[in-house]
Amino acid sequence: MSLPGLAVDISRILAHGSSVGVGGGTGRDNEDPQGTDARSPVSHEPPQGGPGVILTPDQRIRVFISSTLEELADERAAARRAIQRLRLVPVWYESGARPHPPRSMYRAYLEQSQVFVGIYWQRYGWVAPGMDISGLEDEYRLAAGKPMLLYLKRPAPDQEPRLTTLLDSIRAAGTTSYRTFATPRELERLLADDLAVVLSESFRGAAEGAAVPLRSPAGPGEPREAALPAGTVTFAFTDIEGSARLWETEPAVMARSLVLINETLHAAFGHNGGVVFSAMGDGMAVAFSSAAGAVRAALEAQRALMAAPWPTETGVLKVRIGLHTDEAVLRDGQYVSRPLNRCARLMAAAHGGQILMSDATEALVRSQLPDGATLLDLGKHRLRDLAGRMHIFQLVHPDLPGAFPALRTLDAFPGNLPLQVSSFIGRARELRQTAAALGEARVVTLIGVGGVGKTRLALQVAEQVLPRFGDGAWLCELAPIRDAAGVDDAVAAVFSVTARGGQSTRDVLVEFLRNKELLLVLDNCEHLLAGAAALAVALERSCARLVILATSREGLGIDGERLVPVPPFAAPGADADLETITDAEAVRLFVERAVAVKPDFEVAAKNARAVAAVVRRLDGVALAIELAAARGARDDPGRAGPAPGPAFRSAHGRSAGRGGTSPDAAGRDRLVLRAAHRARAAAAGPAGGVRGRVHPAGRRDGLRR
Repeated sequence: MSLPGLAVDISRILAHGSSVGVGGGTGRDNEDPQGTDARSPVSHEPPQGGPGVILTPDQRIRVFISSTLEELADERAAARRAIQRLRLVPVWYESGARPHPPRSMYRAYLEQSQVFVGIYWQRYGWVAPGMDISGLEDEYRLAAGKPMLLYLKRPAPDQEPRLTTLLDSIRAAGTTSYRTFATPRELERLLADDLAVVLSESFRGAAEGAAVPLRSPAGPGEPREAALPAGTVTFAFTDIEGSARLWETEPAVMARSLVLINETLHAAFGHNGGVVFSAMGDGMAVAFSSAAGAVRAALEAQRALMAAPWPTETGVLKVRIGLHTDEAVLRDGQYVSRPLNRCARLMAAAHGGQILMSDATEALVRSQLPDGATLLDLGKHRLRDLAGRMHIFQLVHPDLPGAFPALRTLDAFPGNLPLQVSSFIGRARELRQTAAALGEARVVTLIGVGGVGKTRLALQVAEQVLPRFGDGAWLCELAPIRDAAGVDDAVAAVFSVTARGGQSTRDVLVEFLRNKELLLVLDNCEHLLAGAAALAVALERSCARLVILATSREGLGIDGERLVPVPPFAAPGADADLETITDAEAVRLFVERAVAVKPDFEVAAKNARAVAAVVRRLDGVALAIELAAARGARDDPGRAGPAPGPAFRSAHGRSAGRGGTSPDAAGRDRLVLRAAHRARAAAAGPAGGVRGRVHPAGRRDGLRR
């Protein structure tokens, strides 16, 4: 199949450096996505390396993904999978990145990418001050001359006029191929097929002409593309401290400095057997088959960066490095996320110039440290999004700084958020929506039926946005409170404040919280709506830096409140294929909880439909799924049975109203347990019923109520 406008000399593509880029589209939504880290993908070539010299241990073609963020989050993930399946490298911005990166930044990344992929639906995107067009359109224009693959999502009933005008002009020009799609899965298939055609036709054209020979830093006789290691892998994640401010104030100097940083890091990692497989923000992700090699590389990189000639405008740019060893599994040419998440969170806890490693890495290298290096035990710490605590060590060497501030972990912030004993599954859209709402409104309420996972989502978001609040995040559980008049006392007890001499509890609370920069989580408000609403209004009017995140079956009904619906998990349909079933969040939650009870619990093709039937008949309600999984795992569930009865639906489908009292917690739990018992009985089947861990590497991100 020939696609117009896509011919390109593959020798020219492969002659360029092939750094990597992962993240999310270019942040062109009209509202700013919220995030605490300012990051953007980097991709740099050597300033003096000469034509054809590649700094990375691999030689992969970079594919730039351009799209809006929020509305196309699932589609961008699908595009990433398609690109990585072909062993190419996606370059994009993640939703946690700076919402609108400077033009000089994304222009540099475009120039250093070889293929442009544009994904469009309904939004035209953000227009920066001083610009006449959005970043989305600007990227399309700047990509002129590159192979282009464009994809239009249909239907698009609310497409913004300026996007329609842009797409009409593309059609009228007739020089660029475009396709339409309806689902992320369809986009993934189309993009993988189209990229394969582009590369095969380009390779054929290069073979008929004079191709430029590849040159690899791996050395003579080495493979041209380094394979990603599997099994026991040590990951290294890097990032530049304080880069967000410098990108805003000194973008040109930062671009030059990042070339130096990338050259230094690539050299250190390549010398020690590292394979760069992704870039996140101003840093990168590297895989090592040897933990000792990863430590040597990190030390070499930091020593070289300290001796580098930095511009006076930026001063010394400090890189933080995290090392974590885990069992890594490759799926479609990419690592599953669990070990990557742990390494990323470890790196984020470090300061510029610091090298941190997990206890898993420390156990492998304690007797193989580089000359002069020692390890400093920093203790166990809570890291954002991770269940339990991680034991962290710092690599110490005479050539490196030795004194650093306290680690940037959850323990460094005040508050009383409980330690999560289970990890968090899915809810990516609700996480983004809630985090964004907390940056725009003073009162945000998560609403949904009982047991759907509102509390777990609230705690996850609170951990995610914790760095925004200097006085921490505080949880007040209202489920045990029987009377609306007790809401004020419950919140006061959280902060250990009491009324004095004629003051009301509410007055004391307002006085105490007036100047606090704080997130207050009010959990389970549905049976105390009047009391919770009255306190929220008082705090909203008097405490300018305080933000309230509430959970309830219905909103508080006050001015300025932002509602975020929390729907049940989507369950796969009766005719879903195996991949669709195993990718469904409801099934992932069921399997996650079942494995916790029965470690050899798995899902296989012959019985995946049985699991799908169980979660479907539990209406995707998280708490019911968890309870059913915990009990059903012991019996090897294999048959689907009756759905939860009317009592379950009643208890989970209505609120007691503004003045009433909902069923007490014990009564509610009895109803849920009854539903779980039905699910267990329904799912009970012959041995060998439900098999197949959804994610072999043990991705753990589950929900509880």
